[in-house]
Amino acid sequence: MTYLIILLGVLAIVGSLMWILPSPADRKRMVLRQLAIAKGVEVRQTLYKDRKGKPITCIGYTCRITRPKGNVEIIIQHEPDTPQPWVGWPEESGDNRLQPHWATLQKMVESLPDDVVQVSITSAYVSVLWLEKGTEDALNNIVTFLHQIKEWLEPSR
Repeated sequence: MTYLIILLGVLAIVGSLMWILPSPADRKRMVLRQLAIAKGVEVRQTLYKDRKGKPITCIGYTCRITRPKGNVEIIIQHEPDTPQPWVGWPEESGDNRLQPHWATLQKMVESLPDDVVQVSITSAYVSVLWLEKGTEDALNNIVTFLHQIKEWLEPSR
């Protein structure tokens, strides 16, 4: 009987420790976020409402624009797991820094991972909302995208 009580006590302690430790999927997401932060990208959890109004928890990957200039606001959306294209594109960028790169920008957005649900480009920041179902290659694609747009929008010194 004593051994049974000791075994139950040990199992209770081990079970409690296993319950509070992060899962392998959580560890993978933490590594992706740490890599993004190391590459100069802000990472923040945020709620996104899909077209049906359903809230989805996403992770926002953002690059801030130093010394914002102009008035750019492009917010486009994409529903994951659907063949529908990105919606919300304006006719043209309306900003002379983005205008020469408009066709390239559209191709870059199309090449983002399928689980990216929103891209926001403003004078102050460039942001991607991602469901984080991808790998390190998907993260590198997103980081490259963010830095490229930031480079186009940064005022020349």
